[in-house]
Amino acid sequence: MHVQFLSTTQVSDIDGNPSDLKKMLQDIQKKYKNALHLELRARIPLGHWPAYRSFGFACGVPESDHVTVYAWPGLRQHGLRTGTLALPVFEPVPLQTVVLPTCQQAIQVLRLDALHPLLMGNKWFKLQHNLQAMADRGLRELLTFGGAYSNHVYATAAAGQLLGIPTRAILRGEPVHNPVLDAARANGLQCTFWSRSDYRQKEQAYAELRARYSEAWLVPEGGHNPEGIQGTEAIWQHMPALPKAASGPWTVFTACGTGSTLAGLIRACPDPDLRLHGVAVLKGGDFLKHDIQAVLSESAGGPLPTWQVHTAFHGGGYARCNAELKAFLQAFARCNPQVPVEPVYTGKLFWAIEQLLLQQQLHPPILALHTGGVYAAPQDHDMLGSNA
Repeated sequence: MHVQFLSTTQVSDIDGNPSDLKKMLQDIQKKYKNALHLELRARIPLGHWPAYRSFGFACGVPESDHVTVYAWPGLRQHGLRTGTLALPVFEPVPLQTVVLPTCQQAIQVLRLDALHPLLMGNKWFKLQHNLQAMADRGLRELLTFGGAYSNHVYATAAAGQLLGIPTRAILRGEPVHNPVLDAARANGLQCTFWSRSDYRQKEQAYAELRARYSEAWLVPEGGHNPEGIQGTEAIWQHMPALPKAASGPWTVFTACGTGSTLAGLIRACPDPDLRLHGVAVLKGGDFLKHDIQAVLSESAGGPLPTWQVHTAFHGGGYARCNAELKAFLQAFARCNPQVPVEPVYTGKLFWAIEQLLLQQQLHPPILALHTGGVYAAPQDHDMLGSNA
């Protein structure tokens, strides 16, 4: 079923009597249960969240004593009623100009972070085919992996709550609480923590996990599997037509964690004259070139664009932020207050582009993909993580 995700409706909250709140939510559910394309949003007191959750709403990261909640009443009710999965198709995201602070070069940014507050950036693209694969096999829940600040895990939990699908995650390290993970738990995520040594061996445990959770579709860390890569190919559907430039072909940049997004973009690139560049956010990112080439070697199709991965802009390693990167992020925020970034992915992306311009290793026109990763409050950015 093709579902168009079209509009946003504001839901008025009712303070006070819980019975009034319950009646309002029942009326909303009844009124919109067949509107598959519709999303409901509301900013509510934290104390009202349990009632909203019981009606299929998903929550964002709390802000002091309030939280924003979202629901897809038609999609959820359709799935619960028919046993089939209906997925939204989001509206195109905007293209926006940003200015890099030191070189004062203007570049274009595809605001994938504006796709949806809970499923921003590349997260939904990696999830949609995994959700379909789960449904096609008659499975009933998702099992995935990540760190305690993983935006992939957060988005998986939110999608499960919106669609009525149970979610589980194997998380790296000791049990912790933080705004991102607590919001995922509030959206129904069942968490199991593994020691870092055990987590490094997680691929060897896949068969055992599939047997233990026989109703679950397993999604690797960051959505890095064939379904996830296939999903990122659809990012091109949000890309506007790029005008011809006298200075040469466009260079399209994305941040790279697992390399899934860059691999999908290369494989489905509609114009072989484009140049695709990835910025590795992990120290020792040379493995990305091999992994991406392995994905491309399995593809049969027309000519591929020129591509490369830059590995010198990790800022000290994954989720690390050295002094140079921190100074750049502060300057970038002053120049572009309307474009949120963080130091784990998108901050390193824009930093790399500016450094390459200053080193004259890169020339306009340039388009960068904002792949999300800004769920938590700005003060939490030093610990944020996602998987691009």
